[in-house]
Amino acid sequence: MKHSKMKRILNATVALMMIGASVPLTVNAAGFDWSGFAGGFGTTGNENIGSDAGSGGNAQSGLNAKIKNDMPTTVPSGVEQSSRCKVENKTYYCKFSGKNKKCNVILPPNYNSSKKYPVMFVLHGIMGSENDMVSGMGVQELMTGLMSTGKAEEFIVVCPNMFTSKTMSGPNGINQQTCQEYDNFLYDVTESLLPYIKENYSVKEGRENTAITGFSMGGREAIYCGLMRPDVFGYVGGACPAPGITPGQDSFMVHPGCMQESEMKFRNVGPEPEVFMITGGTNDGVVGTFPQQYSTILTRNGVNHVYQSIPGGGHDANSVKPHLYTFMRYAFKGDGNTSSGGGEVINPPVDPDPNGWYFHCGFEGTSDGFTGRGSASVASSSDTASAGSSSLYVSGRQSAWNGASYTLDSTTFKAGNSYSFSAMVSYLSGDATDKFHFTMQYTDASGTTNYTKIASETVSKGKWVQLANKNFTIPAGASNMQIYVETDSSTTSFYVDEVIGAAAGTTIDANGNNGGATNPYQPEYSYPTNIRVNYSSQYHQVQFTWNAVPNAQNYGIAVYLAGKWRIQTQSISGSTTSYITPKNLTPGMTYKVAIAAKVNGTWDVTNAIKNAVTVTIK
Repeated sequence: MKHSKMKRILNATVALMMIGASVPLTVNAAGFDWSGFAGGFGTTGNENIGSDAGSGGNAQSGLNAKIKNDMPTTVPSGVEQSSRCKVENKTYYCKFSGKNKKCNVILPPNYNSSKKYPVMFVLHGIMGSENDMVSGMGVQELMTGLMSTGKAEEFIVVCPNMFTSKTMSGPNGINQQTCQEYDNFLYDVTESLLPYIKENYSVKEGRENTAITGFSMGGREAIYCGLMRPDVFGYVGGACPAPGITPGQDSFMVHPGCMQESEMKFRNVGPEPEVFMITGGTNDGVVGTFPQQYSTILTRNGVNHVYQSIPGGGHDANSVKPHLYTFMRYAFKGDGNTSSGGGEVINPPVDPDPNGWYFHCGFEGTSDGFTGRGSASVASSSDTASAGSSSLYVSGRQSAWNGASYTLDSTTFKAGNSYSFSAMVSYLSGDATDKFHFTMQYTDASGTTNYTKIASETVSKGKWVQLANKNFTIPAGASNMQIYVETDSSTTSFYVDEVIGAAAGTTIDANGNNGGATNPYQPEYSYPTNIRVNYSSQYHQVQFTWNAVPNAQNYGIAVYLAGKWRIQTQSISGSTTSYITPKNLTPGMTYKVAIAAKVNGTWDVTNAIKNAVTVTIK
């Protein structure tokens, strides 16, 4: 990066901090006031930066197409009314983090517990809390005005605290670790928060009655949750969504991405949402053009959505309110053609790829549409992997059948036909051996739920074993088919990897750490992946660990300083996958660090820099 570009980035960052300091703020995270990022930076709304009235996106049909012609870039006068909503602050237990968390529940005017209401989740920005979207962004005022005039359905709004961590009490700055903990909200909202709301309020069931949107980091997480769980969310939005859903870089860090650009589409676990709306401001100095970039990626991937651009809109209410005005008006108004409550979804069947595979779940940073059964929780984990750098960790099991489940697409997988299925399983604690089952749950023609085994194997602790059947026949008359991994009798936590569904007769190679064949379709990286960072606040130093690179001769560390990459060491042994910095680095200093590997005499510097991590000394 040239010095002049670095100078512009630093100047922009300082400017943002100064803007944030002009707003009434709450101090947290190392004493710096971050609430501007959570609640927005003020602009007048009159900046003449762009002229796009907001006709982006590739929407051609349904509610998205209607929105495309009905999304004003300012809220019409008189729409917002003094709130007549009731706000209740609640505490619930998050299964993923094992901690209590808070949320605010905004009840509509004239809420009546004898009536059932849809639910909309509205998410805050980075460094924020459950309180940031309750006031200041027009949520209550728009609810009151739109519902009292009949322009919106009556619904309940839930404003949660998105930060979901097993080890941290709160964010420690704008960095990769903080962003990863926010990404965990996917598991919180689906496994804990939504069930809590259903249990404690009078709400309608089903994806057609569940919406999610948010601002900044909340916009990123709303879109991420929607993409991963369209079976849960029938209406998805994001205002000024932050970078990081796909790989990218901003002035704060390199974002590794929750998924690759080619993967930015709805997972095959449910119909696409009735509404998918992204809004960006042309004067947004925080997330810049990332909202528009998301729209471009979605268009390239053929994902039906609408993009709204707010001329002069900043990272603030001037962009958020127009988004909410339109999103609230169209939420919960689907005609049922794509919702589970309105009839069967008619999608064309998926064709197998050149390998003969219909789907392939590798769990590299995502749960790939898998959900927990019963009390079980699922999450991508770097603890161990059969292939790649991550697998699916299944924990919190209270019964043997509590496992990891995946819903099959009924247009591709047909009752009475045969298919090839494979899954890799392992566990790291418990008895020396354990028996695992790969099982299918389905509903028969009489409406009765049935279970049938696809494959069973005894697994030794610490080893990866394949559960496979290349000619499994789905029972005649079956519907609502799910495949899942369970144990025979134990409740030990375990790992699943490389789950594949393929054409009948397809041999799916076992791959992993137990001597199985290497997966010919899994790339071998020439640079370190899955870089993990551990901080020592006592000694003010940092430890880096990474996944081994095949045939690595040496590893090297470089730090980006004063506009140049400066090599710290090139002599780390190829058999070592960790590095500890010197002690007594300056607390609060932020560094960008690249880790490269030397393979066959060549350093892969390009990919090392692309995958650099940003650390802040504690």
